[in-house]
Amino acid sequence: MPIREIRHPLIRHKLGLMRRADISTKNFRELAQEVGALLTYEATSDLTLETYEIEGWSGPVQVEKIAGKKITVVPI
Repeated sequence: MPIREIRHPLIRHKLGLMRRADISTKNFRELAQEVGALLTYEATSDLTLETYEIEGWSGPVQVEKIAGKKITVVPI
């Protein structure tokens, strides 16, 4: 699995806030959760999609879903 360096300004900003010496445990945990969500978004950006048809309110409509096996994201 390749290593991907994330240089997104929002993630870098939140990491900077997490490094403050006077940060409370509560704020650190909140920021860690936000960074985790942003990293999940970035890590799943190249998942393959497949198109299928569903019955919508105005008739049949083409929608997309993630192709292949179901994925599970687990915070550690």
